[in-house]
Amino acid sequence: MYRLGACQYYQRRYQEAIKSFDAALALDSLYGEPYNFLAYAYSQVGDSEKSILAINKYIALSPNDAGPYKSRGDLYALSGRLGDAIRSFRKALEIKPDFWQSIDALGIMHVFMGDYVAAESCFHALANASDKVFRASARNDEAFLLLHQGRLREVVESLDTGISQDLREDLQDCANYKSLMKALIYEEQGKLDKAVTELDQYMAVAGPRRERASYSLYVKLLTDVRDTTRAAQVTAELGRDLEGANADSSLYWCACGLMERARGHATASLAFLEKAAKGSRDYFIGYSLALAYLNSQRLAEAVAGFEKLLSSYTSQRLFYGTYNVKMHYYLGIAYEKSNWHEKAVEQYKMFLDTWKYADPGTKAVEDAKARLARLRTRS
Repeated sequence: MYRLGACQYYQRRYQEAIKSFDAALALDSLYGEPYNFLAYAYSQVGDSEKSILAINKYIALSPNDAGPYKSRGDLYALSGRLGDAIRSFRKALEIKPDFWQSIDALGIMHVFMGDYVAAESCFHALANASDKVFRASARNDEAFLLLHQGRLREVVESLDTGISQDLREDLQDCANYKSLMKALIYEEQGKLDKAVTELDQYMAVAGPRRERASYSLYVKLLTDVRDTTRAAQVTAELGRDLEGANADSSLYWCACGLMERARGHATASLAFLEKAAKGSRDYFIGYSLALAYLNSQRLAEAVAGFEKLLSSYTSQRLFYGTYNVKMHYYLGIAYEKSNWHEKAVEQYKMFLDTWKYADPGTKAVEDAKARLARLRTRS
């Protein structure tokens, strides 16, 4: 949606950011751009009302500029207003039909809506963009669409084709991003060694340009294959990075939580994950914490965590495609264990409907079907 660096800045320094933007606007209230940054800052602290008020002021100052409408679409999506987000992205495209960022975002919103035909239309348009980076994004999006539907074998083929095309266009970073997605797919397929190998290659090739969020995923997969020595090394590397003035501590605490989980220390693991999630809107961290709550039978907190994650629509959430859809499955389990059977049925149905074309033998699908049948028998 918007750049990860800006997102992390607001997480760490949002109060200072808001004060800074307010000061700039006090000097010149007709200067529109600070309203854009202010809107995102308010969104980061969870004040969606002030966020939309700020971006609407920007729109009022620049009604013929597509950018503020794109930003408002992002902000609506972050606050769960999917229909409003779609309308705002479309408005941006009315003003600037080749606004590739809005085409990309609109397609992603259609995926969340389950309107795959409309999503494909957006992604096909993006594939014809004049900028090669947006063409690479279209290839990501096509993989997202398959991943969202649980069509994992097809996703791997799509990503391999996309990686080859990226490399032909000298887009190594874009190819690396697709390698991250492959690791997630292998994890879901139970091919953990292949998932780790994919991330090994990514970490080696990406070098200093690695996505910071990949470190937490790396630690998780390494602990899943019981390679706690390397997992500890990656965690220590994250810890050393905390010495920087602008370090994001949330990823380090998340890694610590995953390490404690691997050691069988559920209480310590939860404590670290809670510390990581405080003030962070990172999807992987939130998902890891909600799942830890569920596994610890802290059902009310698990429900709250999954519901919060499901109320925000972002490209980061779509990247974690298997986690993104399986949240409905896990939320269903949390509801079922809480004896909220009607809500559990609803979540299982949503999960199974989204993954109706999932690869045969997908464990979560088979379990959700069995759970749904049992609940229907009771009623």
